[in-house]
Amino acid sequence: MIIGITGKIGSGKTTIGRIFEKYGAFVIDADIVGHKVLEEKKEEILKAFGTIERKTLADIVFKDKNKLEKLNKITHPLIIKKIKNLIKHSKGQLIVVAAPFLIETELKTIVDKTILIICDKDIILKRMKKGGWEISDVLRRMKNQPNDSKRIPFSDIIIDNNGPLSKIEKRIKKIIKEELRFKLFEHTADIGIIAFGNTKERLFENCSYGMFSILADLSNVRCCERIKISSSGNGDDEMLVNTLSELLFCFTGKGYLLKKFKTEIIGNNVSVLASGEQLSKNHILKMEIKTVTYHNLEIKKRKDGWIARVIFD
Repeated sequence: MIIGITGKIGSGKTTIGRIFEKYGAFVIDADIVGHKVLEEKKEEILKAFGTIERKTLADIVFKDKNKLEKLNKITHPLIIKKIKNLIKHSKGQLIVVAAPFLIETELKTIVDKTILIICDKDIILKRMKKGGWEISDVLRRMKNQPNDSKRIPFSDIIIDNNGPLSKIEKRIKKIIKEELRFKLFEHTADIGIIAFGNTKERLFENCSYGMFSILADLSNVRCCERIKISSSGNGDDEMLVNTLSELLFCFTGKGYLLKKFKTEIIGNNVSVLASGEQLSKNHILKMEIKTVTYHNLEIKKRKDGWIARVIFD
């Protein structure tokens, strides 16, 4: 699964990237890649701007939007090409691309989910000053970056980085555990999920979790009861639909909200041990799902694992 991290200068992209790395992610820092590209493109940059010294170059382009766009036209295609190459040769199951202009460039098309880091201006300035930056330089760069409000509609996850590092790490652990398992998408009057998994079993589990996340808020669902279901099918498509349909009946027919799934697949047979509890007044229902459909259903294996697209009616 490929995650994109973006945000303003000083918002914490590098710090949050390191936390993801701590939990096993392969992290690609677009700024580091960009530094290498400046060296490779030095003749073209020298001809266009009269310097290849990074600080002097930054002073030039961040004072003039047209010059910044000119520099980006020289460097961005090669930066994106190098990032794609790093992804191609990565062996990690979770890949993180940290880039200041992720949403505004072609990079947005190669990530599965986008995380936007937001941080108050005064906190950014305080942190950057402590790191040795001139406030005037930071303000010039911020002026040439989009406001968070323009990026939020294109982001899947928002991380508020105004708090202590311990709080941010706790948030990231929760994201890895719960929010990177699937993403929602709307389809006419229906709703669907795109789920991910490093194995076919994990894929089925994340599809199951995604379906119940559509049905209800799972945050206060206790795993105090277990239900075992079995299904089969001719091929992955039929196996997944039949498995999800059996689990959906546990809710519609038996009143169970389920949030943990242990799946075993042997040949064309699937068995699931699901954990949850009976629906009660303490639970918050979100949407109704009548059936699992075959419409635009897709399951495929990628280099970094499995991906499935499922639409619910």
